[in-house]
Amino acid sequence: MHLKVIRTAAAVVAATCLVTGPARTDPAKDFGALLEQGRTQDAMQLAEDWLDTEGGPPARFALGTAQFLYAIERMGNGLYGFGLGNAETHGDWIGMAGLPFLRVPVPPNPDPQPVTYDGLRDILDRFSQDLAIADGTLALIGPEAFDFQLDLASVSLDFNGDGNVRSDERLAALFSAVAQMDPPRKGLKFDFDQSDAPWLRGYTHLLRAMTEFLLAHDWQQAFDETFHFMFPETDLYSSELRRSADAALAYIMQHPEPPNYWDAERRYSRNDPNRPTRAQWDVTAQGLEWKDWNINHGEESRRAWTFLEYGGIADVIAFIHRFDWPVVDKARMAKSRVHLLTMVELSRENWRRILLESDDKYEWLPSPDQTPRFPRMRVNKDVIAGWHAFLDTAEDVLEGRKLIAHWRFLGKGLNVRRMFEDPRTFDPVMIAQGAAVIPYLEEGELVSAQTAQTMFDIFDRGFLAYFIWFN
Repeated sequence: MHLKVIRTAAAVVAATCLVTGPARTDPAKDFGALLEQGRTQDAMQLAEDWLDTEGGPPARFALGTAQFLYAIERMGNGLYGFGLGNAETHGDWIGMAGLPFLRVPVPPNPDPQPVTYDGLRDILDRFSQDLAIADGTLALIGPEAFDFQLDLASVSLDFNGDGNVRSDERLAALFSAVAQMDPPRKGLKFDFDQSDAPWLRGYTHLLRAMTEFLLAHDWQQAFDETFHFMFPETDLYSSELRRSADAALAYIMQHPEPPNYWDAERRYSRNDPNRPTRAQWDVTAQGLEWKDWNINHGEESRRAWTFLEYGGIADVIAFIHRFDWPVVDKARMAKSRVHLLTMVELSRENWRRILLESDDKYEWLPSPDQTPRFPRMRVNKDVIAGWHAFLDTAEDVLEGRKLIAHWRFLGKGLNVRRMFEDPRTFDPVMIAQGAAVIPYLEEGELVSAQTAQTMFDIFDRGFLAYFIWFN
């Protein structure tokens, strides 16, 4: 009888478990923990399951966020595969490290694949497609209020795919590298809400505008002749320059310059009676050592230092010189303009929702009545009005309603819309010189210099920082 009671109780417990399922966890908390561990795909799967079982804006925002981060991570995986991170070991300060999509701080790859021009284009194309998925998810989030807390400083992206999180794989490191600003401090928590969905969508369109622009043009010659430091393990046309730089650096390391007279002189004031003259210093052991080094290694060492100090400048000049990119896909240029226009409209929607908020939590973008998390970045009515004026001007320029003045043409301006819809070889030097803009000149209303000056004044000449923040 006792055994029968036990079996009956066990059956009741089992049936209860089948009905109610396991103990529920907090999906938002689990989502944040997965992102902290660099498990972006697992976070994406969790968000998909969360959306399927419960629905609602928080789950959808989590999914869109994970898809956005996965797009960045996959781009980093591709660049890691080609050995972009190995540029650190060859002195990436010499090469083209300032290019936006090459600022991703991927770790060194011990066994990279040879980089190819088509391979880089494939990475950019896939990046754009991944961003479109995130945008599609976020587009379904309406203006209904919700909260979703996330600590941005703890988010990690597994760029090398090894399952471990390095300090340079933190989102903070990516922000620092791409924006070229100090990384956010540890413990940067925000309560993301309905206002931030159009903000994140806007970023997907900004990045897609950039990728479409690149994919619309042929920049292979610039790649062949100036990317030798960015992908040092690949034998490009210009890789001999990298090998020469490696040899120069090795020579300097093998033959370090001993202290010379000018080093010794700094230890004495100008009026110190004990300060040695050059003739006195030349006959000391230290002076003789430096003289011997100068005879045997001085000239070659100075040439090596010249190479290392000015080689990067020469590469930048060469990149600009090869910045005459012919158009290979006009449709992509047209799409790039549409993405920029969509970004403008999404930014307006972002601020429309912000100004309707009545709470005051850890806001990413605060209204003038909410508490800012970045004390140096003020948000008041003048700043918001200035931003909307910028958006209006940007839209007018992209639609061709207003023209951009050129310093060499009076009474006419550049129609930017036509540059996107009827593109020709892109050459910034010739655009600045004026010949390349002649087909796009028109008479009409120009964007005034006063408009730009007013916006600079409103943003305390920190417009770029606000642009990165507001997009």
